[in-house]
Amino acid sequence: MYEGIRAHLQAGTFSHQSVACLRSAFNFTSHDPPTLARLKAKLRTAQRDLHPDKVAHQPAHVRLLAKRVYDALTFLYTSTEQQDWQPADRTANDPPILDDYPVYNSYEFATAASTEQEPVHTDDLTPPEDATPDSDGYRGGGNDGHNDDEDDNDGGDDDEFDDLNGPTAANPSLLGPDGSIPNTFESVNAFHMDDFTLSNLKHVLWVPRNCVILWCQVYGEITMKLLDAIQSSGPDRYRRIGTAARWYLGMPQIFLNDRGNYTDNQTIIERRLTQFLAGDFVGVLAEWRKAKDRARRRAKPPKPDTHPRRVTQCIKLFLKGYVSRGLGVLTGHGRANPEDPSIITQMKKKHPQEIWDHEVWTAADNPSMKKAKDVVGGTKPLTGVGPRGFHAGYVKQLYTANAAGDISAKKAFEELGQAYLSCEMPTWLRRAFNGGLLTPLVKKPVPAGETPDARPTNARDIDVSIWLKTIQRQANAAIRQTLIPQQLAVAVSGG
Repeated sequence: MYEGIRAHLQAGTFSHQSVACLRSAFNFTSHDPPTLARLKAKLRTAQRDLHPDKVAHQPAHVRLLAKRVYDALTFLYTSTEQQDWQPADRTANDPPILDDYPVYNSYEFATAASTEQEPVHTDDLTPPEDATPDSDGYRGGGNDGHNDDEDDNDGGDDDEFDDLNGPTAANPSLLGPDGSIPNTFESVNAFHMDDFTLSNLKHVLWVPRNCVILWCQVYGEITMKLLDAIQSSGPDRYRRIGTAARWYLGMPQIFLNDRGNYTDNQTIIERRLTQFLAGDFVGVLAEWRKAKDRARRRAKPPKPDTHPRRVTQCIKLFLKGYVSRGLGVLTGHGRANPEDPSIITQMKKKHPQEIWDHEVWTAADNPSMKKAKDVVGGTKPLTGVGPRGFHAGYVKQLYTANAAGDISAKKAFEELGQAYLSCEMPTWLRRAFNGGLLTPLVKKPVPAGETPDARPTNARDIDVSIWLKTIQRQANAAIRQTLIPQQLAVAVSGG
């Protein structure tokens, strides 16, 4: 890869507009065109070996070689991604120069790689032993034992799965004879997907301050695993997606369930996040299973939404500074009983039913997420969320945390949004993401004992909500222009 990049720099053809350059730099071995989605998948695969964190303990010449290749691939991918953006929206992206890419087995390269503590000699510059492209076309070493075509789940292939039907069922055979959970990333497959899309636990609204960096690391790692699985190929692709999806969808209840005391939450959440990063999956999952079972045993019918209860809730919101929200609670007519069969019938009748027996949707180009930061910034912390309990604060902290300049978690969030919106994500997984929490709001009071007329409000989990609002915001101007003069002030504040 290095010599291919250097050859294009020397010939003046190092450019994202050169298909030959892209194919050479990213080691495409098939005849497929180097689309942005394929470049992203190649770059992510290369990151497993070339990212500075991965080579920090390697010799100096290996670190320099990895940096030069990684910088070149990043430049080509970023240039391709931003080629249709407005100049003002593009980020700084300095191109590599030939002077930084001397011949590998040369005195110049050895000099460039040398440090005070670690001088490099030309004798150290031996070519890599493995120069054969792997199944991804990436010429590199190991990738943390994780290959796109490797069966790293619970055995078997994907013959019984397709775009509409994924591996959502539980596989209890993964548990020990005594019900114990094995300490593997794949042990999460012992539980049904619904256990992760439907949370019966209370979650904190914000990640405790002392845990924000850990949260960014855990969110980034799990999301990158899910993206890797979505963009992978091979007989176990759907199983890999199912494994990573369970971790992603269950993050709020696995790591951020609320113990009711801020100090306890700080300690407990920090421990959970640290355990996951250290590979203690059994510790994290065992605690989660115990909490979930305890919540099931202690479940009580919902309290009636009475006027005195709404007054109390209104006062609490006032004290927190949410005056408008408090007034809305006070002046409204409250919620109907969501467990009343007649209310459930109303909700089903009044809420649109989605049909999923469509043909397979082909993945489109990834939509731009450049407005995501503005949408995240404008999202209110108390915004209602869906059945996963994924609150706004969790995403806002990905964007505001000072994680030593590391923006990988934020980028992973936006890339997952692109996979969701472009249909690169399989339909069965988008269906799992799409869960909404219906709240039956009473239209007008009725005498005691009568069933009120209620209207459904649907709260989506905040990640999906932000992705959809980002795309909607990009279309606001065009929609406004189309509807004028019949409809004025579309997407205009106060309009």
